[in-house]
This record gives sequence, structure tokens and C-alpha cells, in this order.
Amino acid sequence: MQKLSGAAGGSWRVIDKGSRIFELLEYTRRLLGEKRMKTSLLSIQPVEGTSEFKILMLIGDNRQQFTFTVEHPEQESFTVIGGDIDFCKFFRFNQHISAKVGDLVGQFEQGKIVELPVNVGDFYTPEAAMERQRDCCQRERV
Repeated sequence: MQKLSGAAGGSWRVIDKGSRIFELLEYTRRLLGEKRMKTSLLSIQPVEGTSEFKILMLIGDNRQQFTFTVEHPEQESFTVIGGDIDFCKFFRFNQHISAKVGDLVGQFEQGKIVELPVNVGDFYTPEAAMERQRDCCQRERV
């Protein structure tokens, strides 16, 4: 693992430089120097015979596929919906997108109509996301 320091004085960890998720994070940082990119959910496809779903997302102009799992614990009235490790690491600083995608996968799994593609929010680089969080916390104190 490599430790990087954040623009807002924080720090975060990314997985090794040869990984797909590291390459995608670096791509987002280089993309036109933008601090945020439109993010859309393009498709949700069930994986036959499993409780998994393949999702295709558009982040800026980069298409990326992730896997989601939907579980229904026995004798419980709730559903557990989670993205694969790459999804979790990539959207760690963009929880608003994680929540929206998880909600849409849950609706799809329940048989509800989900109109795709759908905008799921702006993706912020880790630096911009931490800056936004810091600004938000300062406004709450006032």
C-alpha cells in the first residue's frame, strides 16, 4: 500500500500501483484537472443463479464495471446491499454515489422499474471531497 497526503491535511490509503482501482483513481485526477465529474449508472444485469448484479457506470468519460451483492438475512426484515471491494474503495470519498447506486440496485432486485441511464451524482477526487467535507463542517459550526 502507498500512503498519500490530502490537500486538506488529511491522508488516505490506496491499494498497490498496479491495481485497476489505482489506475482509475489516477485517471480521475488527471482528467482535465477537474475536481468533479458527472457519474451515471448505465446498466444493472443480474448474474444468473446468484444474488449478484453486474453494474456498468460512466465516471466522466470512463466506463467501469462493478459487482453488487444483495442478501436477505433469515428472519430479518431488511436487505443487505453491497458493492465489491473495488467499488467501495473507489467511492470511499463519494458516499452519496454509493448510497444512490445501492438504492437503485435494491429497487431493481425487488422488481421495480429503474429507468437507465440515470445520473447518480458528481464524483469528487479525494482532495475535493475532503475540502467539501471540511467546508460543510465549518458551516455547521456557525
